[in-house]
Amino acid sequence: MFRPIAYSLPLALMFTTATWAADADRAQSQQRDQSQRQDQSRDASGQGGAAASDLARPAGDREQGEQDPTQMFVKETYTHNLFEVKLGQLASQRAQDDQIKQFARTMIEDHTKANQQLKQIAQSSGAQADEQLDAVHQAKLQKAQKWPASEFGRKYINSQVGGHTMNVLEFRYQSQNGQNDQVKQYASQMLPKLQQHLQEANKIAEQLAGGEAGTAAGHLSAGDAARQSDRQGTSGTSGRSNRSDRTGTGASDGAAAGQSGQSNTSGKDSSSPNQSR
Repeated sequence: MFRPIAYSLPLALMFTTATWAADADRAQSQQRDQSQRQDQSRDASGQGGAAASDLARPAGDREQGEQDPTQMFVKETYTHNLFEVKLGQLASQRAQDDQIKQFARTMIEDHTKANQQLKQIAQSSGAQADEQLDAVHQAKLQKAQKWPASEFGRKYINSQVGGHTMNVLEFRYQSQNGQNDQVKQYASQMLPKLQQHLQEANKIAEQLAGGEAGTAAGHLSAGDAARQSDRQGTSGTSGRSNRSDRTGTGASDGAAAGQSGQSNTSGKDSSSPNQSR
């Protein structure tokens, strides 16, 4: 009668033991996961320190597998020139200002020639000269395609000011500090052209920025000039009228005085014979 109870005790112990074992397994698993996360964190810290030391390391001590600065400059410049050509084509179609359209056509021509020269350097230096935009420039081009027509010209010119400012600084550095003679020569030849682009873009941007204010000021001054002219015309007419009145009055007075003088003279003359008689 009590034997089932006796058999239930070992079963309870077995269940409890199994539960403890499962808990222990879970605890060990959590410890392993935590340990792996700590190891990964230490690895990441080590890689960050290695990257920092790589940046601080001179170019001559560059490890194998790092990108050559000449190839990097050629690749980035080739892609940027290609972007300028495509953006210029878009601006020549969508810009409403003829001056901006002409500037865009200049960008197409000059940056196409720049890539033709750069392609020779790419071949000799082993750099890649992709005919497709990278993800960054492709995103910029897609963003420009969404600019409203009324704002396209202004936004395009502003982007040209910013982009050519960075280009001038980079090409000036490469012309003086480039590690490749061909790159130094290319940067020296292109620098004056980029400076000219920047100067033209700045000029147009300043005109666009002050266009509305200048137009409003022009209308205002024209209105003021018209009102001032009206006032001057009125006062001039009044002045001429007053002068005319004064002149006429003076002439009348003079004529009256002359007549009076003649009358008096004739009176004197006529009375003289009587007196003599």
